[in-house]
Amino acid sequence: MCVRISGSATVAIILAAGASTAASAQTNPPDPRAPRGEVVQDEATDENALSPRMQILQSLTYTKLSVDFEGTRVESVFAYLRDSLDINLIARYDDDAIGFGIDPETPITLKVEDRPAIEILEMVLEQCSDIEPCTWQLRRSFLEVGTRERLSSEAAQELRTYPIGDLLHEAPDFVDAPSLRLEDTLGYSVAVWPFAPFWLRDINDPDRPGRPGRPGRPGRDPSRPRGGGSGSGGGGGGGISPGGIIIPRGSGMGGGVTIGSGGGIRDPEAEQRNAESLMELITAVIVPEAWAQNSGSWATIAYRDGALFVRAPDYIHRELQGYPKVPPPAVETKE
Repeated sequence: MCVRISGSATVAIILAAGASTAASAQTNPPDPRAPRGEVVQDEATDENALSPRMQILQSLTYTKLSVDFEGTRVESVFAYLRDSLDINLIARYDDDAIGFGIDPETPITLKVEDRPAIEILEMVLEQCSDIEPCTWQLRRSFLEVGTRERLSSEAAQELRTYPIGDLLHEAPDFVDAPSLRLEDTLGYSVAVWPFAPFWLRDINDPDRPGRPGRPGRPGRDPSRPRGGGSGSGGGGGGGISPGGIIIPRGSGMGGGVTIGSGGGIRDPEAEQRNAESLMELITAVIVPEAWAQNSGSWATIAYRDGALFVRAPDYIHRELQGYPKVPPPAVETKE
């Protein structure tokens, strides 16, 4: 199907299979009598249906278009996208009551084939950004396009929380790794009566069969006491007890091994420093002029108890976290 936008532009519409069917089933068409800038509300009736915001994102992602604009007014381009996608698209122009936004007379020249609608939208907005940066965002049940300043009004700012505790935690440096020796781990030496079962024999006993230094092999230290060795963490000397009962050394189990320096306990001061570094990075690379930390008035960011609290318009939240993945529209099958 071909639609003539103006005397110098012809647009061929190519919809992905089933996209128009799914969109019409999920979204009511906008009221053509509504004045520019008025939001036509849409309510989903199916419990499993996508929210209006995600329905718009689905249409932008999976609907493919072929366009051929030659000096077409941007106001006509947005009207075409609104009708082709069957969505609520609100464009903010500089000739309305607010007085700043996109110039509706901006000429758009663009020729692409079989491209997702979201790519076409961003290419159009790029041509509108010669004087002031332009962008798009999702608000409730409509798609909003305009300049960054216009889309950053106080009414468009949303407060969202981003848990970042796992990003801030510093893993301990295990410079004092534990010993693999059994007696170092237990804190005492294992000693048994000579006739005890083999699996209770002291692992440090030089007379144990198979140990270097047993009788008949060189290397045994005759002065070494049986059941010797010192435990870690305060263990004392030990000996042999009749009956195969294990005897702790000295104060017994009072020793043990400390793993790591800090043991994985969170350090609030270190996390605060890391959070401040992260906030500095965000405010430096994501629309720097927007943040209150940079003397802006479009966005604010703060940290508390392992989470970032960000109040900003949707297009900034999109830069921070993106949108959730939406499934493709259902394809209607014929029986």
